[in-house]
Parts: sequence; structure tokens; C-alpha cells
Amino acid sequence: MQPSMFNVRVPLQDRGEVFLMNTLSDAQLVVSSDVSALLDRVSGNEASFGRDERDALDTLIEHGFVVHDR
Repeated sequence: MQPSMFNVRVPLQDRGEVFLMNTLSDAQLVVSSDVSALLDRVSGNEASFGRDERDALDTLIEHGFVVHDR
């Protein structure tokens, strides 16, 4: 599992959130900085996630932000 190479992240400094866009699927989400950090953990090949993190990952997978392989 890894972040899609088509992800674009734009920090929304004043809101403490991050705008995510996947240029392949055209999915767009505004997420907390925790979810952005979760994407970093996925790219670091971490495999241990809590229940809430797993739910967030399922949503990210569903929208193409996280893929199983290139």
C-alpha cells in the first residue's frame, strides 16, 4: 500500500487542514493534518494502524489517494 503518485497536497494554513486532490481520479478532499500525516506514514511503509486510521485509509483507497501498487 502506498500513496498515489497523482496526489497533490495543499496546506490550508489558516484552517489547519490540507486540500488533497488526486489528478488521476479527480477526487478532492479537505482533511485534517492528521490524515495528511497518515499518508506520510503509509509512504514510510508503516503497516500498523488503529481502527480510526484504518477507516480513514479505506476512504483514501476508495478515492484513489492510496493504491496497492503502481
